[in-house]
Amino acid sequence: MNGPATATRREYALRPADVFKPISLADSVKAIRDPATRKKLAEELADMLAPSRVRFERAAFRKQFEEMPSRATAEGGQRPGEPTGAPAADRLPGLSIGHISPQREKPTCLVEVWKDAFLVQVRRPGVGEPPPDSARRGTVAGFSAKSRLRLMVTVNKVAMGEGKMPFFLTCTFPDAVPTSEDVPRIWDNFCRALERCFPQAGLIWKKELKTRQSGVQSVGKTVPHFHALAWGLPDVLPLRERRGNWFRVRRDGDCWRWQVFALGEDGKRKVEEDSLVSATTRIPFVCWLSALWYEAVGTGDVRHYRAGTNLSKVKSVAGVRFYVSKYMGKECDGQSEWACGRWWGVRKKGNIPWGEREVVELTKAKANTLVRCVRRYLKATRGKKVKLLGSTVNLFTGDSAQWRRLVEWLTRAPS
Repeated sequence: MNGPATATRREYALRPADVFKPISLADSVKAIRDPATRKKLAEELADMLAPSRVRFERAAFRKQFEEMPSRATAEGGQRPGEPTGAPAADRLPGLSIGHISPQREKPTCLVEVWKDAFLVQVRRPGVGEPPPDSARRGTVAGFSAKSRLRLMVTVNKVAMGEGKMPFFLTCTFPDAVPTSEDVPRIWDNFCRALERCFPQAGLIWKKELKTRQSGVQSVGKTVPHFHALAWGLPDVLPLRERRGNWFRVRRDGDCWRWQVFALGEDGKRKVEEDSLVSATTRIPFVCWLSALWYEAVGTGDVRHYRAGTNLSKVKSVAGVRFYVSKYMGKECDGQSEWACGRWWGVRKKGNIPWGEREVVELTKAKANTLVRCVRRYLKATRGKKVKLLGSTVNLFTGDSAQWRRLVEWLTRAPS
């Protein structure tokens, strides 16, 4: 607007410089020309700030602004330190754009208890959270501590009980270990073949590096192999038709013909194993496992077909925790050419019997009480102190029901 401003609007006019340079509260009150208005505003500010812990007394605050001379008479409408000759409208200070942030409600803490599983998780927003990292993830070069924690959290979400025990399978490579680029592709092909043969199967797998103690080409090298917890697989199953380059099952009259091929000394494929099986015979699943892994690797070394896999049925919850802690949760420094690529994953998530997730909201004080109980529990079981300073606290316990009862008690306890 180019026209002259009214007296009321001139008292609160903003200069261009004031938009980016907020002035103090004293300057804002001092800018009011009318002494009565200035006195009334000073009293209202004093009443508003009196309950707060300010650095000056209420009486001194009121006296400070009541004794201020009028800007129009004492200072001539000019701010101290301001160059003379500026237009009157430009010399009038404006309201500060600075403000006090509103009081936000304290974030609610969440507690997750996985029924029939092993995980209790406490999330406390704002506690020990690092600044967000906007950098893109680079190439995977090792099995980090955070990746190991995510794997342990995932495994401990699975329900373990009667009829829910998995198989524990191990798949190793022959003496001629494939390259680091081929290993992920081979494992993915094996998982796809297993899913086609057994659509109800679900896997949680982990890659591990270990120094080879036998062989000729790879002895002394740190080479990969795979572990997996598998659900939905049968103990025995009837034969079915299967076609492949190194393993075949085909119908031969009233029987099934089981054929395994190998690479001969002349470099040509030959039949290494050829057997007839009755149509009513049910074979162990470990035979299918060995054949599928042998077909996926495709080296033609028949010794790999006979000794490349291992399968065991987990019989108890303690057995699951043993396999997870000894094999799947093992740390690795990643000093190998096969350390690149993914280190663990989940296949067919819907076929895995996850525990029932229960979420409870707690105040920050009650969540801290729960974390102290977790810390004392870990100290009693491990024999040493444990620091739990992060925003997320994970407890892997064999009895999640007792922790669920503790959480329910905290919800009913007075704040």
